[in-house]
Order: sequence, then structure tokens, then C-alpha cells
Amino acid sequence: MPDRTHCKQAEPRRSWSLFVKFTLASALTLLIVFLANAIILIGFQEQSLLEEKEKSTDMLLKQAADMSATPIKAFTFFVLNENVRKLQANPEILSVTVFDLVGRKLTPASIEKTAIAVPREYWLEKEQTCVYVSPTGMLEPVGRIAMIFSLESISQNVQHTRDVLIAMSLVMIAVVGIGVTLMVRHIIIRPLHGLTTAAQQLSSGNFEIPNLLKSNDEIGFLGKTFVQMSWRLKENFETLRAEIVERERVEKELEAERNLLRTLIDTLPDFIYVKDTASRFLLANTRVLESATLMTLEDVVGKTDLEVFPLEGVQAVYEAEQRIIATGQPMINEEEETTSFRTGEKMWLLSTKVPFRDSEGNIAGLVGMSRDITELKRSAEQLLQLSKAVETLPLGVTITDLQGKIIYTNSAQARMHGYTVHELLGKDVRVFAPLQQAAKPMNLTRIAEWKGSVHEHVNIRNDGTTFPVWLISEVVRNPNGEPIAIVTTCEDITIRKQEEEELKRYRELLEELVKERTAELRTANADLHAALEHLTQTQSQLIQVEKMAALGQLIAGVAHEINTPLGAINASIGNIIRAMQEVLEHLPQLCRLLSPQELSDMFELVRQALQDTRPLTAREERQVRRTLEETLERHAVSQADTIADNLVDMGLRMSVEPFLPLLTHPHASEIMESAYNFAIQHRHSSNIVMAVERVSKIVFALKSYAHYDQSDEKVKANVIDGIECVLTLYHNQLKREIEVVKAYRDVPPIPCYPDQLNQVWTNLIHNAIQAMHGNGRLEIAVHRVETHGRASLQGGVVVEITDSGCGIPDNIKHRIFEPFFTSKSSGEGSGLGLDISRKIVEKHQGTIEFESRPGRTTFRVWLPVIS
Repeated sequence: MPDRTHCKQAEPRRSWSLFVKFTLASALTLLIVFLANAIILIGFQEQSLLEEKEKSTDMLLKQAADMSATPIKAFTFFVLNENVRKLQANPEILSVTVFDLVGRKLTPASIEKTAIAVPREYWLEKEQTCVYVSPTGMLEPVGRIAMIFSLESISQNVQHTRDVLIAMSLVMIAVVGIGVTLMVRHIIIRPLHGLTTAAQQLSSGNFEIPNLLKSNDEIGFLGKTFVQMSWRLKENFETLRAEIVERERVEKELEAERNLLRTLIDTLPDFIYVKDTASRFLLANTRVLESATLMTLEDVVGKTDLEVFPLEGVQAVYEAEQRIIATGQPMINEEEETTSFRTGEKMWLLSTKVPFRDSEGNIAGLVGMSRDITELKRSAEQLLQLSKAVETLPLGVTITDLQGKIIYTNSAQARMHGYTVHELLGKDVRVFAPLQQAAKPMNLTRIAEWKGSVHEHVNIRNDGTTFPVWLISEVVRNPNGEPIAIVTTCEDITIRKQEEEELKRYRELLEELVKERTAELRTANADLHAALEHLTQTQSQLIQVEKMAALGQLIAGVAHEINTPLGAINASIGNIIRAMQEVLEHLPQLCRLLSPQELSDMFELVRQALQDTRPLTAREERQVRRTLEETLERHAVSQADTIADNLVDMGLRMSVEPFLPLLTHPHASEIMESAYNFAIQHRHSSNIVMAVERVSKIVFALKSYAHYDQSDEKVKANVIDGIECVLTLYHNQLKREIEVVKAYRDVPPIPCYPDQLNQVWTNLIHNAIQAMHGNGRLEIAVHRVETHGRASLQGGVVVEITDSGCGIPDNIKHRIFEPFFTSKSSGEGSGLGLDISRKIVEKHQGTIEFESRPGRTTFRVWLPVIS
């Protein structure tokens, strides 16, 4: 039995409350009947009075019209005015007005409408033409009479009748209502009160109800039936209670299983979904809802992918699912290309979709699981691009596993050591080391702690010859930080070593010469001029050697910078040739098919598409494509989506409506193909121009840097041009992880040796890059100062080069301008860069100084405006 202890029992109403209801209902019914009869009688009376009034007013109007015709004809307006006064003396006539045929008022005595005291709803307005009957019997219209009659007397009669009928109705209602109510109370109310008491007992849970109605009429039969129903309810209630308990138990078990299943599929990172035969969602996990921009499951259920993800590529997914449902063949681990609803970018899914069947064996839908492999696809593409880039490097690149076995090497590495790539794969990396230097590979513990290395080494070729190399090794780690491979770059530094040996020989020779010249100076000052001249020549050679050494370090990056635009030029030329071939193939036929005006419209379409060269973001491009597609569909253009794609690729941003005649032409596809090819040729030609300009800039910078002026005469030049030339050559090293901040102000040209100043900028920028280890912020400022410590009134130009590197230690700051002093590792510097830079600046009567602290080092060069 249900718990009834907390149920509030309704208190039994007293029998007279129902009695009152019946009394009020009877009285209201009688009132409505009598009022309806009264309204009908009043309506009939009012209609009869109005008809009588219409007849009487028509007679009065006709008499007044006949009476007014003769005075109007005779122009006796005084008589006419008196007649009007007499008529208006009648209380039933409110106003009388006589007009001539053109509408002019002829009776000044007429009462104006605004002066009538009777409300307007009691007016009856009528008009009639005044006809004059001549002695000969001819009828002649001479004017028009307008009369307003009062209906107030009719309203008063109707009101009186209404009051009498309402009073009679109320008396009859009171008499008949009381009699009907007493009868209803005895026959119906009392038995119903008994049934009410029994029903209240039944609602409180007491199913054993005695029969309180002993009569043999319908109400007595109702009482017996009510008792039988209570016993049946008792039996059904017991059965229902047992079923409810069992059902609640089963529902709890099903709910627990459902929650477990839901938690399981929501925890998985893949897209999991169930669809019906129309590809509508029946179930989707949290990953699907998140990709649909946080829709709820209720928002997704019953919709297809086309409704939830209205993006490019979804149509192909929908069609593939329909094929699975139609054929019953599952799709196992196949890639699907679609578009991300959240970012609008292309994405790839690895999908498995299997149809499921109902109890009769018919396909009822499919179950699918898709995994987002976009990052894997992009990583594969990037790896392919990286592999191609590595193959073009002049440096050798080798990747080994943790045991030292070669798993990858590029062509430069194999060629450098006299092998083929195939011969090196799988061999031990020690094949590059001489036998006396071969060592066992590092164990895993050392590799895990190893931070990489940069050092000089001696390698052996396949033919047994050895040569010096510069090795840079790094450990490749997985996302967990565990080492998985070692990558090493190898640079043949044979030429650089030879240059260093030559430089060393020059240094020894210089020292010897200085000693000899010093000894000779003690004996003869006459030889001083020759010694100084020889020293100057040697210094120039050192500057040139230093410049060539720096250029050798830059040449690989410059080659890469040139190859990039050359690749773009090559691709653009290929596309231009293909587009030109298609134009030459289809244009003659198109000229025969189109009228001159249509050809002009086609070229105007191309011209409009080429006007706006501003690149669009992905979002702007989708918006333009959607707008064009909607316009084309609105004008019933076939293949609207394809044409919209072509127009966006051509660069059209404006409205497409002026070109609708072309797009709806029977040969619209040929027209669009030719226009597209024209636009593509122009686009790729622009790409070639930009690439050529880039290559020209690099070649000019390289030519300017490599130029050697032997005239020993100063020329006026702008220092900013020289700095930009050096930055262009270092662009490959700067573009990766170094932020370059320029603060150039207008400065005048200065008399200088541009080639030698370029060497100063090269040394300072190169040192800054090495100090930052290729990652940081490089600031270059150029401005003019009016005063300087030892400058004339004309002032000078100041160049400041600041890096965010580790700084210069305090204990070596006083030595950095010493010749052959360097803080770099062996093979990374000769120690002459800053010494040469200082001498060049002093040769220009300038100064070079620096400020350094950890994280910020600034070299400041001051050069006079007038030599």
C-alpha cells in the first residue's frame, strides 16, 4: 500500500455547498433564457418603430422637397427660408438645409449640425432632389434638400420596454429557481453526498466501502457499481504495487549499465556515434559534441552531419555512410578528409564504420568510431618537406639510434665521405672515425643525461684519407623526455683550417716583421715609412681574409635564401605554361562562340578579379565564397559552388551580378576556365616578380659585401645601407629565433670606406648572434648626435648594436679588443674580429665602445660627419 501518512485528506464539503451550486446554475440558466427572450422582443419592437419612422420621414422629406421647388425656381428665398423655419419648429426635425444644383446653401435659417443638442447616434439624415413641375408638366431639378430627424423618442420607448421585461424576468427567475433547486436537492444532492463520502474513504486507502445508496434508480445502481469497483481496485492495486517494485529494480539496473556505457564512450578520445539509415545521429559521445561547438546531445540527435557540421567535405562523409548502409559493407580504418567546424581548417579522420541490424536482419543504421589524425598527417607532410630540405643542405646530416647504428643520412654526408646513401644505412657511425679514435657508443644512462656537443673532429673517407670536420650533435627525445635518437650535422672545414693556418703564418710573419722593424727603428728612422706601409698592406689582407671567412660561413644560408624564391619561380613558370597551353587551346573556339560584347565582359571579369591583390584570411575567404554561392544560386546558376570556388581563387571580391549573363551562358564552363587561366597567369607572374626581386636583393647584398675597393679613397655613403646589406646576408640565421628591432633615424651620408665599415657591422652582428646562441633579440639603432667628446661642431653618426646574450664577463672586458684574443671555442673564432673593427673605426677618426651586463650587451660606434 502507498504511504498515505503524509497525504493531506480533503475535508468533506457540506451538502448545502452543492445545493448552492445547483441553485446558482438554475438561476443563471433561467436568467439567460428570460434575458434572451427580452432582447429578442426589444429588438422586434425597435425594428418596428424604426420602420414606421422611416416611412413618416420619407413622407415629410418629399413634402418639404415639393414645397421648396417653387421658391427655388422663382428665386423667392425669403419664402424658402420661412418654410425651413416652420419645418424646424417640429421637435422631430432637428435641421433642414436647402442647396442649389451646385451645392450652395440657400437657407440661412438652417440649424447647423454643431448646434444640434441631440446626440449624433440618435440622428437620421436624409436627402432628396427638389423637382419643379412646369405648367406644361415638364420636370426640372432645381435643388437639393437635406433633413436630419430625431430618433430619441424611439430610444426612450425601447428603454421603457426593456426595464419592464427585466423586472418580469427577475420575478419569474426567483420563483422557478427556488422550486427547481429544492427538487434537485432531494433527488440528486443527497445521494451524491453519500458517493462523495465513499470516494474520500477510497482515496484514503479504505477499499471496503458499504453501499450507502439503497434506492433502485440509476443513482442506486451507481452506488452498487461503486462498491464493486472499490474491490476490484483493491485487487489491482496489490498487483500494480508488486509490478512497480519489480520495474523500479530493473530500471535501476538498466540506468547503472547505461551510465557505465556513457562514461566509457565519453572517456575515449575518439569520435563515437550511432546513426540511423538516414545518417541521423542516435547517439554521440562528448568528443563529437565538443567538435560541434558545445552542442548538447538533444541538439544533435535526429540531425545529419550536413545539419550539425555544414562545412566543406561533410557531403563526401555523408555519401560514404549511405553507401555503407546500402551495401552492408563495413569501412575499416579508412582516412576521411573533412573540415573542422571549430577552426574551419582541413582535418583528417581515421574512421571505422560498421552497419548494425535489427531483430529481423534488416540494416537499422551504423556504428562509427573516428580518430583525429590531422596532426599525424601534418607531421608526415612536414617530415617529407624537412627530408627534402635536408637533402638540399651542403652540410652532412646523420641520424643514429641509441646504439650508434645509422638510420638516416643525406646525400651530402655520403658524398663527403665517399659513400652512397644506401651503403651507409645500417652501418655503425664509427665508420666515419679513424681506427685509433673509434670508441664504444655511450650507454643509455649517459645519453639520457647528455646535452649534445659542438666540437671539431677528424673523419676518415672511404678511401682512407682523413679531413677535419665541425660536428654538432643533439639528442632527439620523445614527448616524455626520453632519448630516442641522435642527430649530427657535419661540415667539412678543410678550407677553413687551411685559412687558419695561413692566418697563423701571417701572424707569425707579422710578429717577425715587427721585431725586425723595431730593431731597425733603433738604428734608422728612415725605414719607418716602408715598415708602416708594409704593415698596412698586411692589415688589409687580414681584413679581406676575415671578410672571406665570414662570407664562407654565410654562403650556405645565402644559398638557401636564393633556392626558396627560385623554387617559387620554377613552380609559377610551370603553372603559367600549363595555363597558357589551355588558353591557346580553347580561346580560338571561344572567340567563335562568343559575341564581341561577351568577350569584353569576360576580360572585364578577369580585370576586376586582378584589381584587389590583398590576401584574405581563411574566414574572409569562406565568407566571400558563401556570398558568391548564394548570389549564384539565387539566379539559378548551375554548379554554383564550383563557380564560386573559381571566382574566389581568381581573386574576385566584388558583386558578381554584372557578370551573370556570362555565368548563365550555355558555354559558361569554357568561359570560366579561360578567365581562370588568364587570372592564374597574372597571379603567377606577380609571384615570379616578387621572387626575382628577393633574389636580386640577396645578390646585390652579396656583391656589395664581397666588393674589395683598392682605391683607398673615401666616398660618401649612408651607414644604414651597409647595415641592411649585412642583415640581408644574415637573414637565414636571423629569421628562425631572433627578433630584429630597427630604430633608424634620418642621418646624412658620411665620408668613409664602405667596404671596411661593412666588415665592422659583420663582426658586431656575427658576435651578437653567437652570444645569443641563435635565440634572442637584436636591436640596431642609428641616429645623429650634435656633440661628442672630441668632435667638431658638426657632430657625427652613432650606430648601436645590442643583443640579449649572456654578456661579456668582467674579467675579460679589458682584453676583448686585443688581437688574437677570443673567448670562443677552438675553431669558432680567430680573435681578430673586434681588433680589426676597432682599427677600421679609428681609421675613420671614430670611436667604438661597449656596455655589457648579463642579458644585454651594446656596442656603440661613433663616426664623424666631416672627415
